Amino acid sequence: MGSLDAALLRLADALDKKGELRERVIAAIAYPAWVFLASVTIMGILAATTLPSIESLLTELGTHPSGLLAIAIDGMNIIERPITWLWLAPSLVVAFLGVVGARARPGVALLGEVVLLRIPIVGRIFADRCAGEFFSTCGDLLDAGVGILDAIALGADASPHLLFRQTARVWIARIESGETWSSSMATDPFIDPMSKTMIEIGEETGALPQLLNAIGAHRLSEAGMRLRLLTSFIEPAAVLVVGCMVALFVSGVLIPIYNAIGGIR
Repeated sequence: MGSLDAALLRLADALDKKGELRERVIAAIAYPAWVFLASVTIMGILAATTLPSIESLLTELGTHPSGLLAIAIDGMNIIERPITWLWLAPSLVVAFLGVVGARARPGVALLGEVVLLRIPIVGRIFADRCAGEFFSTCGDLLDAGVGILDAIALGADASPHLLFRQTARVWIARIESGETWSSSMATDPFIDPMSKTMIEIGEETGALPQLLNAIGAHRLSEAGMRLRLLTSFIEPAAVLVVGCMVALFVSGVLIPIYNAIGGIR
């Protein structure tokens, strides 16, 4: 386009925003993840050290474990068997390698993006990020004199997401068949009504590059807002899950003991 300096500045700005996004997500997940891991570790140690004694106590009281306590004791007995680890460890390694290999396949990656797009809030963030970066790039390309088909193709090629690139190819095919860009987006999951309306206005008024840049900035802002909302719920949700685990463990241990003692009385 003859504007390498502007393109490099946009690239640097995009990389900065991606770094900030990554840091925000890591900061939101790190503390709940450590709390969850510590809670699971402590509960596992307590289960390994206390469940055999509780089983012996119930046997002496003339009763047998039931409910969650019986399931926990059976699970600990299975884990303690050496033969369990002989097949469990290789199975985990094979499963890990299978997941890594599957992620490299385009079909699996495409399916993952389809599923991601259908998740509430997360799917909207994904769509806003893809559309925001794409429209900002297209606006710059059109402003530099690139044709609309080439701008869409180049903007789509810059996206790392297969599903969005396929969607852009559909737009190009429909435009080549005589449709306008806005009409080709009628049933697209990446396009919200406001974006479609603004593109239609841009096509009618000739101000499409400016409106595309405005759409891109708005969609990226919406993605950032939803991400902040989502990350604000991660920590309380993790604390709630840990509390439910502790309550489940305590109730599964204390209730059978209380029932056994009550039966003796």
